[in-house]
Amino acid sequence: PGADDCKNAVPLVDGRHLYSTLAATTGEPVQLECETGSDGGVVGNDIWFTYQPIDDGMLHLSTCDTVNYDSELLVYVGTDCDDLVLIACNDDASGCTGYSSDLRTSVECGSSYLVRVGGWRDGSLGTGELLVELLSNDSLPDDCSEPLRIEEGVHPFTTIGATTDGPVHPECKTFDE
Repeated sequence: PGADDCKNAVPLVDGRHLYSTLAATTGEPVQLECETGSDGGVVGNDIWFTYQPIDDGMLHLSTCDTVNYDSELLVYVGTDCDDLVLIACNDDASGCTGYSSDLRTSVECGSSYLVRVGGWRDGSLGTGELLVELLSNDSLPDDCSEPLRIEEGVHPFTTIGATTDGPVHPECKTFDE
């Protein structure tokens, strides 16, 4: 599954999906925001998917420990391939072996997203399994006992449905004081 170009992106649903980038070409755009090392932001041998969440929440995408090449994951909001707006990317997630990837990004019901799966540079290709899961806001951790792992970069988030907890910090003033 997966299309070799953005304009023919294949619909993606929650679950585990076997995929291959062996026949994929390296496309555009270059994503300097995701650059790691000397790749210059190139996403090698990429395939494309569309995703429409059935609820607001956190989209979790992962190739962690399930690929045989150096994978890279990217998520764009919208479906306009000529005006891509990157909202999340990951290459080489900590805790994952074999240079595999893992990312989480906030998504909204009614919005469409493009998911790009590729390699860290041209010629980085292989096979693997892509985990796609929507974590609803109700299932996200709401206290410090189960924090989400995040890495350096931009991370959209929401506090809708969150409760107030944790220690009081009297030295911090709120706007209504």
